[in-house]
Amino acid sequence: MPNRQPDWTSGAPKWAAVAVLAALAMLLALRVAARPRGGGPSPAARLDINAASLAELELLPGIGPARARAIAEARSRAPLSGVDDLARVPGFDPALIEQIRPLVHVEGRR
Repeated sequence: MPNRQPDWTSGAPKWAAVAVLAALAMLLALRVAARPRGGGPSPAARLDINAASLAELELLPGIGPARARAIAEARSRAPLSGVDDLARVPGFDPALIEQIRPLVHVEGRR
């Protein structure tokens, strides 16, 4: 019994491969087109650290579950008035604050 490989150069397999490649190209184009221009997220896309959920905070670079909980605890005592207020949250040093500064804001203070 000969080992037959599918013929990708004709018929249904060819069109299935073309369709998959076209779909991947379209997804890539949409992802590139959705990127904000200007080197960073638009102000509307920045995360409000006073309103963000724990899951949303954990999406930020350098923020895991412990730091997300620390932000939530700090803002429950007193809302953050600006991004610099993260310095009063345990586990936040100036380097981390600068790393996430372009990604976050405090409502009313973009």
